[in-house]
Order: sequence, then structure tokens, then C-alpha cells
Amino acid sequence: MRQKKIKKLKLKVSKMRTIGTICTFTLVALQAFAQPADVTVEGKGNREIESAFRITETPKIIDTVKATPVASYPMLVYQGMTKIYLDTIEAATVETTEKLKQLYPFYAKIGIGSVIMPLGELYYNSTRSRSNVLGAHVKHVSSFGDVKDRNKVTYAPAGFDRTEVKLFGKVNESNYNLSGDLYYKNDGFHYYGIPVDSISADSIAQRIQQIGANGEFIGNRGDTSMLNYKIATGYTYLFTKKPIVDSLSDWKTQEHQFYFKTKGWYNYKSESFYANLGVRYNGYKFGIKDSVLTPIDSGIVRNNTIIDFHPGVLTQRFNDRLKVEIGVLLSIDINQKTKAYVIRKLN
Repeated sequence: MRQKKIKKLKLKVSKMRTIGTICTFTLVALQAFAQPADVTVEGKGNREIESAFRITETPKIIDTVKATPVASYPMLVYQGMTKIYLDTIEAATVETTEKLKQLYPFYAKIGIGSVIMPLGELYYNSTRSRSNVLGAHVKHVSSFGDVKDRNKVTYAPAGFDRTEVKLFGKVNESNYNLSGDLYYKNDGFHYYGIPVDSISADSIAQRIQQIGANGEFIGNRGDTSMLNYKIATGYTYLFTKKPIVDSLSDWKTQEHQFYFKTKGWYNYKSESFYANLGVRYNGYKFGIKDSVLTPIDSGIVRNNTIIDFHPGVLTQRFNDRLKVEIGVLLSIDINQKTKAYVIRKLN
């Protein structure tokens, strides 16, 4: 047994020696064929570089879809002969059974009432004019009858007459509007409230007359977002009949009225900014100043001037369903004493 163990042990030692010998020879062989990592080689040589050349072809995309060639046309113009053929149509027919009413440039009224009261009125204006309008208006009514009470008592002469004459015109152009009128009023009457018919008609007669004129100019700028303006002016003169007695010729009524108004407005989006400026004058005179004719008649002479300035803004919202106006009115009254008034405006 012991010899067998010794024999096996010798075999193992022999194998180990063989393996070690093989490993030793392998490492020696690898070391013999190995070289360092960096190798430097020095030498001389001739290196030739090929000549460069230019590519003359344009770049293009190589694709399976072929591009449609662009057609080219010559510079010459070819004129082809053309022919026109006209087709005849039937003439249209217009119904003439219902005609428009004829337009008359005037109308007139004539009448007469009880107690001999004639009445007349005439109105005339130009027609079929794009820019100009001219016209006249005349009215008259009068009475020549007597006035009686329930007891058939005749009062003093009560005749009267009223006459009005007015001439007017207007010019409408694209950039402005101009209008004006001239009028005259005559009102004659009697102070008839006395139950005595023997009183002379001239002693109780009175007549009030007016002469006046008005004018207005509106500048149409053609754009509401620009500053637009309007100017208006007018004058009226009123006077009464002078007394029968020549020495009392100054004891009659006279009144002068004059006004001048201007307005400017500017629209911006939903707001409208405006400003009004006006001047009014009234001069009244009756008799002689600081004089007394009768206990109920005393002389009056008074001049009055009023200056108004009214700026404001008007806004509209919700399709004009809501409107708000804010402004202020400054008024100066120049009379025997000068007074100023400020009024706020909110609508």
C-alpha cells in the first residue's frame, strides 16, 4: 500500500514538472517575438501628388421622379385673326300703366271764413336740382268783422291781419352745405276789449313788424374722424307802430336780436368730442330812458349779451343701446350786472 501511494505521488510530481516546463517555454517564445509600443523609422523617399481638377457639372438630385421641362417661347409675337359675332336680342318692354305722380313746384290755399275772414297761402320751391334749392312761402289771414258778446253788444273795432313772407335757399355740395332765409312778419290788430263801438279804430290800432335773416354753413370734411364744424348766425329787428301824436313818436318799441353759434366735433372710435360756442345779443328800447309817460308806461332801454361755452363728450356702447353724455355749460350774462353760471350735464 505504501509503495502504491509513493508511486502515485511521483506521477503527480512528474506531471507538474511537465506543465511548468511548457509554460516556461511559452513565455520565453512570446518574449522573443514581442517589440516595443513606439517605433521610430527614419528614411528618405519621393512622394507624388495627383493633379487637382474642377468639376464642371452642376449638382442635381438623382431621383426616380423626372422634373417637367419648362417650356420656352420665342420672343416674337404672333397675332391671330379674331372674329366677333353679335347676337341680336329682343327690345325690352316697360309697363306704362302706372305712372308716377307729376311733381308740382308749388301749392296754394285760398279760403274765407265767417265774419269776413279771408285766408291765403302760397308755397313755391325749385325742383329736380342736385345742389340748389330755392323757394318762397307766403301766408295771410285777416278779419274785418265785429265782435259781440252774448247780449249782442258790439265791441270796439276788432279787425286784424297777419302776413308772413319767407324766402329761403340752400346749396348742397360734397364738401359744404350753405343755407339761409330772409323773412318778414306783419301783425296788425286792435285793442278791442271795450264794449263801445263808437271808438275810432285808429286810436286803438297797433302793428308789430319783424324783419330778419338766418344763415348756416356746415363744413363736410368727408371723414367723421376729422374735425368737422358748423357756423350759424341770424338777426331780427322788431318794431311797433308809433303813437298818433307826433310828440310821442319816441314812445314805440324797438328790439334788436343777434346771435352767432359755432360747433366743432371730432369722432374717435365710439366717442364723439364736441364744443359749442355762442354769443347772443338783445337790445330793447321803449320810449325814453328814465322817463314816465303814464303811471303804467315808463321808458326802458336795456342791452343784454350772453356768451355760452359748452364742451362735452358722447359715448355709445352695445350697438348704440347705451349712450352716455358728459359735459359742462359755462354761461356769462352781461346785463346791468355781469353774472357767470356753471351747469354740469350728465345724460
